[in-house]
Amino acid sequence: MSEQKIFTKPLVLTALASASGMLSFGWNTGCINSSQTAIKKFMIDVYFKRNGTHLSPFFVTFLWSVTVSIFPLGGAVGGYFAGPVSRKFGMRNGLLLTNLLGLGAASLMAVSKFISSPELLILGRLIIGIECGFYTGLCPMLLAEVSPKQIRGAIGSLTSLSAYTGLLCAEIFSTPGLFGTEELWPFIFLFAAVPPVIQFILLQFCSEGPRYLLIIRNNEAAARTVLMQLRKKYDVNDEIDEMKREALNLANEKKVSIRELFTNKIYR
Repeated sequence: MSEQKIFTKPLVLTALASASGMLSFGWNTGCINSSQTAIKKFMIDVYFKRNGTHLSPFFVTFLWSVTVSIFPLGGAVGGYFAGPVSRKFGMRNGLLLTNLLGLGAASLMAVSKFISSPELLILGRLIIGIECGFYTGLCPMLLAEVSPKQIRGAIGSLTSLSAYTGLLCAEIFSTPGLFGTEELWPFIFLFAAVPPVIQFILLQFCSEGPRYLLIIRNNEAAARTVLMQLRKKYDVNDEIDEMKREALNLANEKKVSIRELFTNKIYR
């Protein structure tokens, strides 16, 4: 198969749409660092207005630690449920739902300053963490499903590239010289809505993963149609047969519980 036939327009579009979600992971990982001083000042001012007393340095550090660390906690939750979501809704539809979650979280974080609620910022960080957890599971799965095996590794690396791009942009835009100020820091979190919006739009022009359609939905006709669109050719029997073998292997594979991972010597 030539390079021209491998990199078809539907494949490139689906790959870019899937990988774009990881921009959110990078952005929300890095945006909190450079704006630390401005956000801490916001927390101190809010609690002074509420209680008439200044927060102790210990409690300020505690609040900040919760704000930062609740993001990976949400990520663990999202990552855990990414598999069930992909089986229930598919990767494409799962990502569309994740986009809505990200938009809601970005809105909560952005308005937290204007309604004087650090708690809303923390809640938004938790939800955006769940969103990013879904992204880290669903984006690579969709990329693996749509890419030919000859370039599956290269296509899969787009998730890392996208995440690092988001991280770089966050570190730049959240500096005190740009948006990391007492007045502008809410815009940093408002910008967290950009990757979900981009992905939501791009996914409208993409199809569901062929493996999901064949193995989970048992819809060979739909899987064949998607593959023909992605590969721009009619003969996709080899890939269909490969998926059928994969489905057979999955059906015969023994289910392993979390307990067995620690108690069975085979898995230790």
